[in-house]
This record gives sequence, C-alpha cells and structure tokens, in this order.
Amino acid sequence: RYPERKKEKWLLIDKKIIEKYQTNITKDQRYRRKKKNLANYRFFRWENQCILLKTEGEKLPNDDEPWSKLQGKNKIIIPVNSIIFEIQEINKKFSVKISKKSLKEIKTSIKIKLEKKLINQAIYEIEKLSNLPNYQFLKKQKKEIYKFFITEYKIHMGNPGKALKDKLKKTIEKQVPLRKLPLFTKE
Repeated sequence: RYPERKKEKWLLIDKKIIEKYQTNITKDQRYRRKKKNLANYRFFRWENQCILLKTEGEKLPNDDEPWSKLQGKNKIIIPVNSIIFEIQEINKKFSVKISKKSLKEIKTSIKIKLEKKLINQAIYEIEKLSNLPNYQFLKKQKKEIYKFFITEYKIHMGNPGKALKDKLKKTIEKQVPLRKLPLFTKE
C-alpha cells in the first residue's frame, strides 16, 4: 500500500519496482525466462494499493523479498475504494476480477439510482470501471454490468436510446493502454 501523503511519488515508486523486477517484459520474454527456469514477476497497482507476484523459478539477483506462496484456491484480496478485487491463480495464470460482493454492490447502486431517476449518477457507476484493464474476467464483468444497466434502465426509464447505449458500450469496452497506465502493468 502506498502512503497517501506520497501521492506525487507513486509513479516514481512504480517505475523503480518495474525496473527492479523487470515486470514490463513481453509475453515472449516471460516464456523464454520460464523455459530457463527463471522467475517472472508481475506488478499490479490500483490507486494506492499494489501487489507484486512472482512465479516459480530462480529469483533475480536483486530480489531480496520474502515471498508467500499462492496455491490452489487461495486468493489475494485487494480493497480499492469501494471495489474489492481478487487475484487468483487459475491454470497457472493469474486472473484479476471484481469480487462477487463488490459486483453485487455495483449493481445494487445502479438499480437504486435508476429507481430514483438519478441517471447521471448511475452512468457514473459504469464510468468508474472504464479505467480497469481488459483482463479476461474484468472484461466479462464489465459487460455484465453494462447489460444489467440497460435492463434496469428499460424497467425504470423506458428505452435508453441508441446514443446512451453507444456511450456506455464505448465506456465499458474502452481499451486501456496498459504500458502507459500505472494502474496495472501489461498482462
């Protein structure tokens, strides 16, 4: 967790971690390291929460961290503002997704706001998700929230119209340039 008082230094801290653990290498470079039995590192950050993951293999010479092993159904839970993210190893790959509880809370918030005809506030709930990277599970969850919004909008407000549907769809499907975004490093 990064201290709030050092917010102006977060990008600098990210850069140091990325350089130290070589987390910005390509998929092919990670594959070649794995074949040589060398560890690969992944760095994720959202707001002031961060996590560094290491695969099996020989550590980098400058790696002096005590590592905990993530096995089986173990999950790493990262609360960020009002959303809880889960990071889990599935089929030897890491998945990042919004927890079931947070997903339910987002949908409930959208439903309540649409019931009260607070359209802009309901749209804001979707816009908050637009800067999440399009990892497989997150992408699926963002689409699920979009469909839920449209369904609830029809119930409480009538037909949302093409312009609103297109705006929301564009927001949900927004491609985040992961290499440039300090939010999460490239997957």
